[in-house]
Amino acid sequence: MAERRLKHWGWGYEDQAPTATQLREAAEGIRARFGFGGEVKKPVPLGEVELREPRLRQPESFGDLFSDGRHDRVSHALGKAYRDVVRGFYGRFENPPDLVAFPKDESEIEAVLSWAEAEGAAVIPFGGGTSVVGGVEPRVGERPVVSLDLRRLDRVLEEVPALRVIRVLVERDDIGAVLREQAGDRRDDAGTVLAVHDEHAFVMGQPQRVVGLQHGADRGHAHLARSSLNSLTHFEVAGTPPNV
Repeated sequence: MAERRLKHWGWGYEDQAPTATQLREAAEGIRARFGFGGEVKKPVPLGEVELREPRLRQPESFGDLFSDGRHDRVSHALGKAYRDVVRGFYGRFENPPDLVAFPKDESEIEAVLSWAEAEGAAVIPFGGGTSVVGGVEPRVGERPVVSLDLRRLDRVLEEVPALRVIRVLVERDDIGAVLREQAGDRRDDAGTVLAVHDEHAFVMGQPQRVVGLQHGADRGHAHLARSSLNSLTHFEVAGTPPNV
């Protein structure tokens, strides 16, 4: 079965889009309410995007660890801020990564970093791709870039109940299901969540103060639905939106 692909230019998957009738009716409603708005436009197709040639050659010795595929490079070029979505819609990908890496474990992460260092390339982590502050866009001048996609990191590595921590290697958008299957819904005597609750990952915290998302309503927000575990914990600890 072919993997379901994300849109190359904005939120959602390639098979998720309003119909032509829905778009036309939306445009008419906008014109009627706000007094502006033209004809419905379509995003620039992936095949018509003007994409800079990669400045790095995909190394054959690493198998499928690296990709220079058009969809992979374009879909890792921008975050999901409004300006990113608009630029993607019009096919403006000024800073695409030269390669995208898909490590499955820590050893492959080390391999990517070592190879990139030898090549003089920058490495930019890419989790859910939901950054709204330019966190995943490779704006590093003339230096070549490898986007480090974390979607294959999908398992629990270690649990330390005394520290109320579960060490995980998970960055997928179905992190809750992964952790529930591998670690269960566990709590210590004080009620601290050690694994998952309500289909979201919680890896540490105090009672009534759990790192991660607690409310089912949050799952309906596109920004949070595509966020990675790293971003969710960072979001709750630092009070900033998920940025990778």
